Amino acid sequence: MDEPTPTNLTTTRPRLRAAITRAIARRSEAVPPNAEAAPQQPGDQVSTIVAAPPAPPPPRRQDQFRRAASRAAERQRQDVAPGLERDSVAAESFGRMRTRARPRTRAHEMATLVAADADVQRADAGSLPSIALAAPASSVTARQRYTPVVVAALQPELASPPELRRPPLWLAAVVGTAWAGILAWLMIGSLGPQTSQTPRLIFGLAVSGLGLLTWAPLQWATRLPVLTWRGTVGWGIVLWTLAFVPPPTQALVAGLPDIPVYLLFFGGLFLASNAVALPLIYLWGLRRYHNRAQRFDVSRSRRQATEFGLFVALCAVFAVMNILEIVTVILLIAILALSEMVMLSLKGSGRS
Repeated sequence: MDEPTPTNLTTTRPRLRAAITRAIARRSEAVPPNAEAAPQQPGDQVSTIVAAPPAPPPPRRQDQFRRAASRAAERQRQDVAPGLERDSVAAESFGRMRTRARPRTRAHEMATLVAADADVQRADAGSLPSIALAAPASSVTARQRYTPVVVAALQPELASPPELRRPPLWLAAVVGTAWAGILAWLMIGSLGPQTSQTPRLIFGLAVSGLGLLTWAPLQWATRLPVLTWRGTVGWGIVLWTLAFVPPPTQALVAGLPDIPVYLLFFGGLFLASNAVALPLIYLWGLRRYHNRAQRFDVSRSRRQATEFGLFVALCAVFAVMNILEIVTVILLIAILALSEMVMLSLKGSGRS
């Protein structure tokens, strides 16, 4: 058996090293560099990066959001409300959405207000409000039809509020000067039952013209009916009676012939005091009441002015009968005040 030929180690090692190098090179060419990472299949689920919730806005920005929501709700209410009728809605149905000065709203307006209030609450929690505005007035469904009885009952709520207008200041100066002249003529002008026809005619024309010049601008400014004729006729009767009618010679309870003189004077005094009190009571109601129906309630002002005129006329009657005392005046005031409270309570219960 032949022995194997001994191998030269100095020749074998370089060859082995070269073969290993060629094998590694071929393997590197066959496998791509990123082959170690597993390829992603089309059906694999891609992990979603969950972002952190946004930080809530600072308090100053929250206040801006609330103010913006309130302004948007107010603009929406102003755009929708003028062209629509107002329904009689109970105040307890909406809680804090109603205020004393806010007019009564319809269903679609209340939905807008509720959405705006919810957005304001979300703004308090730190999210930007998104106010959902209602559809414009043109796309709103047809308004509900009411019977004449319901319309008459809701007339104070549906009527547009009257606007106060200001007469020029120079007119007030002219009227004040004219009234001062009339009073001076009445006191020092030697007017009486024996006065001739010409001064009577001039005095009557002056009083009538001054009454129209005084009460017509007031009626134009306040839009109060029957103010001009009551003021003109009432003060004309009072001044004419004081100037030319002879004073009564007997007591009121004596009867004729002085009863017509008393009735004429008391009627003129009632109309004059009523005309003076009516605009004052109406303006006082505008400052006193906050509810729209109570502020612009002309019937209430006329009733209270009538009560004031009745009080003045009755005081004059009691003075003529020599029974005018403090107790009588207090009792008369109590009776009129009690009657007014009953009228207000009946009207309030009728509305509710």
